[in-house]
Amino acid sequence: MDRRDFLVGATTGLATIALAKASAASHPSGGGHAGHAQHEGVTKLREATLACDAAAADCIRHCLAAIAEGDVALADCLSSVLKTQAVTQATYSVISSESTPDAPTRQLVAVCAEFCEACSAACQPHAKKHASCKACMEACDRCVQACKALAA
Repeated sequence: MDRRDFLVGATTGLATIALAKASAASHPSGGGHAGHAQHEGVTKLREATLACDAAAADCIRHCLAAIAEGDVALADCLSSVLKTQAVTQATYSVISSESTPDAPTRQLVAVCAEFCEACSAACQPHAKKHASCKACMEACDRCVQACKALAA
């Protein structure tokens, strides 16, 4: 790691901490049960998007290997997983600094749920045969639940 990479990483880390503190300061702790439930929903969605991203990465590797060997049956699955991974990564990035999502963030979360539903449906036909498709489908289903709970 060179000095530039270190400084960029350190600056990004400090900015994230400052943003988190500013966000916490702007939301009084006396927000009651609803504020706590919303914060818990954000935490669950962060965890779900990370899990979905990891499962998608495994599914993508599997699909690419199968396609390279001539099995094109996973092409639709691959296409859906690639799009879903991009959306879950974006969603995680946006919600990572929020404790109370604003209206545009809620819209993104709703879109994330739609992509995860489509990905789950694309993985479902392959879930009995391929463990990575099953894991991706299940992670997408959990992400849909977390998205819908927060977007409501």
